[in-house]
Order: sequence, then C-alpha cells, then structure tokens
Amino acid sequence: MNKLMMTCLSILALSSTAVLAAAEGEWGYEGDTGPEKWGQLDTDFSVCDTGRLQSPFDIKANFETSLPALEFNYSAAVLDVTRDANGVTVAIPAGQTMTVGDDVYDLLQYHFHTPSEYHINGQAFPMSLHLVHKRQSDGALGVLGVMIESGAANAAIDKIWVKLPANKGNFLSTSVKINPADLLPDTHRYMRFSGSLTTPPCSEGVNWHMLESPISLSAKQIIAFKGITKMNARPLQPANNRLVISE
Repeated sequence: MNKLMMTCLSILALSSTAVLAAAEGEWGYEGDTGPEKWGQLDTDFSVCDTGRLQSPFDIKANFETSLPALEFNYSAAVLDVTRDANGVTVAIPAGQTMTVGDDVYDLLQYHFHTPSEYHINGQAFPMSLHLVHKRQSDGALGVLGVMIESGAANAAIDKIWVKLPANKGNFLSTSVKINPADLLPDTHRYMRFSGSLTTPPCSEGVNWHMLESPISLSAKQIIAFKGITKMNARPLQPANNRLVISE
C-alpha cells in the first residue's frame, strides 16, 4: 500500500467520540429548534456550528483508488421500529455486521430521511436510508448511505410502514422480520469519506460509505413516508476540500 493511500485511510479511520442523536424534543427541522439553531440549543451541540467536516454535503469524488469490498453479514431480524417527532428508526439486535477491509462494524439501527440529505454530483433524491454501525475495534461510527429514488415498490418497506405506530411510539413484533440486506441495491460500489452525524450533536469522525447505486420505492411508499415525517433533512454543509475516495 503506497504512502498516499495509507494517509487517506488513516484520515477516514479517525477514532470517534461520536454519540448517537440527542433525545427527541431537544431539536427539530424548523423554527426555533431547526438546523440553523442547533449549535446554540445546547453546548453539546456546538460542533454543529464549528465543525469542519460536517454532514451532509454535495458528494463529488476527488480521489480514485481501489477500495475494499463491503461485506454484509445481515440476516432477518424482528421488527423493532420507533416513530418520533423527527423520523422513523428501526433498531437491530446484536450480531449483524458490515466488514470493510480489516474493519468490522456492528449494525445498530437504520433510519430514513426525506428528502435525501446528501446530494451526489448535485443530484438530490426523494429519500435516503442511513444504516448506522459501530466499529468493533474502537467504537467509531460507520454509516452506510443509500439513496432512494421513485420506481418499483420495495416489499421490505411495506412491512415497516404498515406497522408504524399511529402516533409517536415503538412497535416490537417477533412475527415480523426484515433482513436489512433487502434494503440494499444489488451493486455495492461506494464512495468513502469522513463526516459527521447529520443530527445533533453533529459529532465528527464518522466513517461514511455512500453507495453509488440507489434503491427504489414506489411513489406511493414515498408519499406514505412523507405523510409520517414531513421533512427531516439537514441542509447541505460545506465540503471544505474534503477527501472523497471512489473506485
């Protein structure tokens, strides 16, 4: 491995003290608790204003090399879905992993945004999916990003949407099982870069893996989600000459 490549990967593998999003109710997507105010809502959120590697941004690859293949050890898991003021999150039991080279990440949860938070070469999408992982070696977060376009329906999504609580709350069912792999495209080519959580506290040091191919949901499925969560996307942040590696 050449010196430049080692430097690139070391930047992306920064150890992270990032924590998952702050409690619901402390922030939102509009008004006095919207993204423009996040940095002032709590001292723990200050990096939302001061950070230099904030997410999301308009992704444009600027370095090409060979990237390790993404390997997914995902399997069907009972549906544990929570609806709150800021979106829909599906919790995952222990034992599901994503491997990237020598790094093994445990899948913690996945959630959805509308519209897509990231853009790719200036293109936005109706929705996006973020699968949040934690690296076994040091606890750094690794997020797998998947863009969602309008097209064919997704059967796995129907299983989630139909079981959403009527109001804010949690639904756990041992009879409904979903394999996260059913939410991924067939092609796993990706771009890799360092960023942050896209929600407070906006912690940096998050290792992002953005799939280049989108998945599709039907227009009906997308409209159904927008009926649940009107808008839950942070505006684009400056890329700040960020290193974005592609194959």
